[in-house]
Amino acid sequence: MSISAEKLKKRRREEQDAHHYSASSRWYEALNKAISAIERAESAADPIDRFTSAYWAADGLSQLHGERGDEDIVSYQSWIEQIKVHPEVRRFFAAGSLLPLKPFRELVGRSRNTLLAKEGAQQLDAWKDSSSPEKSCSYFFSICRAIRNRLFHADLNLNSLAVKKAFASALSAFCQW
Repeated sequence: MSISAEKLKKRRREEQDAHHYSASSRWYEALNKAISAIERAESAADPIDRFTSAYWAADGLSQLHGERGDEDIVSYQSWIEQIKVHPEVRRFFAAGSLLPLKPFRELVGRSRNTLLAKEGAQQLDAWKDSSSPEKSCSYFFSICRAIRNRLFHADLNLNSLAVKKAFASALSAFCQW
């Protein structure tokens, strides 16, 4: 079991005990989805599997910020709006942070025609070294969503050597977290 997943499980138990959340509650189910995805992301050997699992962890957490019946994108954007102003999140996306954001941008940029559709490419172009931590957070998660969307696009042959190489290269910076 991963350390990240164990920490999240411990925190879930503490919150569940404090607030008496049911194991069938939306809150509990969203955290379970995130915990399972973190475990898969940390154990997957394939970069595409690691990326999609890490994305699903974020998606699980984003479901806590939407309302039942909201479209996935509405919950995801609401979640980004909530987390990007948190001091700890801002610290991660501040210039000079330990996260390899610049290499991530560069590697995604090299494979942009494979990894991104129009909206994702626009987000990548707008993201600069001088972007605020809040903007960097928004760009990062929006680009990750665009990559996830591209992964499941019908015209993308995931068995193609060129596609595998592009994903392995561009996602290496992301997957090392």
